[in-house]
This record gives sequence, structure tokens and C-alpha cells, in this order.
Amino acid sequence: MRRANQLKRPRRLPNLQELQAGHDRIDLRYADVPAVAQITYTSNPALIKGMHAWFDAWFDAQVTDHGQHAELG
Repeated sequence: MRRANQLKRPRRLPNLQELQAGHDRIDLRYADVPAVAQITYTSNPALIKGMHAWFDAWFDAQVTDHGQHAELG
């Protein structure tokens, strides 16, 4: 078990400030579909690009945090 001083520092996720500033310009819709769910979002291209970068970094951080057994996809 790692000690508190050995834990990795959290990474700064990209585009967070831009997403916070532009959140009211993102249209987010959720729908139940058979056996899964669907999320659709629309906005201007810069915010969409920022969302993709943020999600990519978040998923990479999750895999890193969960050790060698974790996989993307």
C-alpha cells in the first residue's frame, strides 16, 4: 500500500477553464436506448475540441490511477 506522500499528484486536465467558461454554450442531451444510454452534445467547434481533449486526458488518468491491470476501451 502506498503512503500518502508516495501518491501521484493529480494531473491538470486540459481545457478545464475554457469548459467552465463556456458550459452554458454546450447543449447536452441524454437518452435511454436499448441496453445502453446515449449522450449527445453540440456546441461550437472550439468547445467540442476542448471536451474531446478533456475526456481523453480524464480516461488516460483513470487508467494510470488503476494500475497495470487497467486498459483503455
